[in-house]
Amino acid sequence: MIRANDALPWLEPLAVRVRARAPGISLSFVSEGDELPDELRDGRVDLDVGALDRSAPELRSQVLARDRVVAVVRRGHPLARPPRTLARLAGYPHVVISRRGRRTGPIDGALRDHGLVRDVVATVPNLSTAAALAAGTDWVTTMPGLAAAAIARYLPVTWFELPVALPAFEVAQTWHPRLDRDAAHRVLREELRALVKTIRAGASRGQRGDLEPETAIAR
Repeated sequence: MIRANDALPWLEPLAVRVRARAPGISLSFVSEGDELPDELRDGRVDLDVGALDRSAPELRSQVLARDRVVAVVRRGHPLARPPRTLARLAGYPHVVISRRGRRTGPIDGALRDHGLVRDVVATVPNLSTAAALAAGTDWVTTMPGLAAAAIARYLPVTWFELPVALPAFEVAQTWHPRLDRDAAHRVLREELRALVKTIRAGASRGQRGDLEPETAIAR
């Protein structure tokens, strides 16, 4: 069981990679909820993919990438080409991604610092829904760059760096130590790491916000 915010960026390419090495493996995804370490401890979740959480030191983690929030718009959107200012960004309706229905995030503080407020047209629970809405409108959404680069393979969207600096964060895969030697789980971890590396390389070639190199830790 893989816990992730959205299966779309990972399911097809990850399943192809994993089944090429282990044809009997079937992948199951569950949405992020409270992201409790207990779900990894008791086996309800086998692998968590998301922002690095250091609150449970007995779990194993591998950092896949250092990521940051980017803006996502349809291909051909006026913001797909520079100049991209905060005022222009705030001038278009926004779709906010929040599992809890929150309408604000770190970008709103940056906008307020410049006397700007964005118009939130909708709040949705996952990445792919937000990207699908952006793909068919002039609406803007924001999401982690790694997810944006992956989703752009499936939907007619493009992404770009925000015209304001927001804190970067580490994306990691986390699991319980009892699965360290599990052969199927090891294949899954190795192929997810390789997939993220491929997505980062593709993003760099496309010059849509080069993602920083991976690092690895064990805890």
